[in-house]
Amino acid sequence: MAKLGGYYYSKKRDKGLSIYAKKMRKMKRKSVQSLGKTKPNFGVSLRGKTTLIAFLVIVIICAGILFFSSFFSIKKAVLVGNNKIKSEDIENILKDTISGNRFGVFSASNIMLLNDGKIKNKIMEELPLIDKIEIKRMLPNTLKLNISERDPFAVWETGGKKYLVDSKGKVCYEIKDNTNMDLPIIYDKQNKSVEIKGEATFPQQINIIRNILESLKDKTNLEVESVSLPNSLGFEVDVKTKDGFIIYFNTERSVDSQIRDLKSVLDKQVADQKSSLQYVDLRVENWVYYK
Repeated sequence: MAKLGGYYYSKKRDKGLSIYAKKMRKMKRKSVQSLGKTKPNFGVSLRGKTTLIAFLVIVIICAGILFFSSFFSIKKAVLVGNNKIKSEDIENILKDTISGNRFGVFSASNIMLLNDGKIKNKIMEELPLIDKIEIKRMLPNTLKLNISERDPFAVWETGGKKYLVDSKGKVCYEIKDNTNMDLPIIYDKQNKSVEIKGEATFPQQINIIRNILESLKDKTNLEVESVSLPNSLGFEVDVKTKDGFIIYFNTERSVDSQIRDLKSVLDKQVADQKSSLQYVDLRVENWVYYK
């Protein structure tokens, strides 16, 4: 031990203190490292677990009510716009379409799982007079069907078969019986084949034929028996009247002017000869030929 500046200094004591200090530093360092490696606690409290379970139970109950309960099964159909087609026919097809299951588990009649496209296609396939269907769901269990019907215009005969065509020239279906439909008959002399839901002829020709028939009805007292289309170009329309004579129309001329010429001939030239009249030809402008 040596005296230094009025104090005694011991090398052994200093050595002991330094060892103690080193140990303290190591302990602090270890404690800091252990704190840095401590993992956060992600555990869920009992209250949180209870809330989660309750939420899942509610979801399962709601799903059961929505998809399995009969509360949302379709029980009523409201039909709007069907004037020519019986409501009963549409309802029967609807019932058949929504019977059975969807995805092998759910009821096909569930309003939440309704297959709108399947219903539309099925009804329009079996009832071709329907042009469009719009389906609206009215919760909890009602369907509203807005229906647009085709306007039957004529019976189209070609290749020995008869078809119903609408006012746009669309083929609705093949007529397989001899039912009198009280519609004009149009004979396609070219016997062109047609397809269901396709066009029997181009729309312009249908418009001309409809214009001719309406004008004959409104402006003359002639009744039409049938209409013939003699060529594929569509420049000519031949109308046979119930009086027995044929009227030849030119589709490139104004229908109104041809009707005026016809009326003039019928009223003046052949007023007393209708029973023996064979034809009236209106195809040449400013000329009327008759026999």
